[in-house]
Amino acid sequence: MKSERLERFLTTAKTQTIIVDSKTRKEFLDLYLQTIGKNFDGCVGCSGNVSKALQELKKENAKTENIMTKEKKYSLKSGAQIYFRSINSVVTEQNLTDEVARLMLRGASKLINQFETFPSDWKEDIEIKTRTVATKIKEEEKPTDLIEKEKEEIEKTVSTEVKKTSKTNEIFAKAKKGNKTKNKF
Repeated sequence: MKSERLERFLTTAKTQTIIVDSKTRKEFLDLYLQTIGKNFDGCVGCSGNVSKALQELKKENAKTENIMTKEKKYSLKSGAQIYFRSINSVVTEQNLTDEVARLMLRGASKLINQFETFPSDWKEDIEIKTRTVATKIKEEEKPTDLIEKEKEEIEKTVSTEVKKTSKTNEIFAKAKKGNKTKNKF
């Protein structure tokens, strides 16, 4: 959810103010924790670190804003809650995305009666997405191809290691002969 407090802070806060003013610094640290999800671990007295953290907050705020304003094709009826086994979660209007809606409808088209809004061509919409995924799978390498490539790589590695071992054994054998020769004199 977009934070008005964060929005206000980002439009008025300056790096130097955060460094100098303890009240502004405290608000900065609180908002950083709330928005980024972890404590600010940089030097609060260093303008470079504070400036970088402000940019991080602005970037995160912009992401949230984009997500919030993105128009959804699918929305659930008021109060609707659907347990969706594939993601092991209850789906509500608050956590519904178009992708999740398509997945649910692909698995159980009768759920369409739980939706307040949906595209008039929703059946085609979920079919197109299904075909796109199926096409991508067909275009990818077959598992047998991957196994062959992996087998070749293993054979190369083993061959290289055998050569190294043979060379090492040769060197040790020569060294051993050299030691025996030296001891005889």
